[in-house]
Amino acid sequence: MWSTHNSFLPLVTAYWSLPITANNPIHRVTQKLKCLKITLKAWNRDTFRNVYVVMEEAAEALNAVQAEAATLGDMDDRLMAKVECNIHLNTALAQNQALSTQRNRLQWLYDGDSNTKFFHTMNRVRKTSTGLSSLIIDGVLL
Repeated sequence: MWSTHNSFLPLVTAYWSLPITANNPIHRVTQKLKCLKITLKAWNRDTFRNVYVVMEEAAEALNAVQAEAATLGDMDDRLMAKVECNIHLNTALAQNQALSTQRNRLQWLYDGDSNTKFFHTMNRVRKTSTGLSSLIIDGVLL
């Protein structure tokens, strides 16, 4: 989600290039990571806010515009407002999807790292879906 935003890389580059006065290179990296963590938390809060709240606000705004258009008729300004609300809602839904995907990957790391039934089932499903069942070379089925 962060990597798709246009201000993410410039922000990371700017904070990573700040000079840190430390003799030990590992200590410099640690300090830069701490500063970057604080900055990224604030940037995330200001830029993305709570994805669920943004989705709900966008859906409410779209419902309000659609209700207004239903009672007063479709005018150019109402149509533009509908389009803007749809774009805002679709963006929020895409952010929610990206967040869910990231959480699922994290859950996979937690659950899939040990020899659980879940881990072995997922490996079995992956093997069957990515394996070759037949091969055709020069028109000959192997």
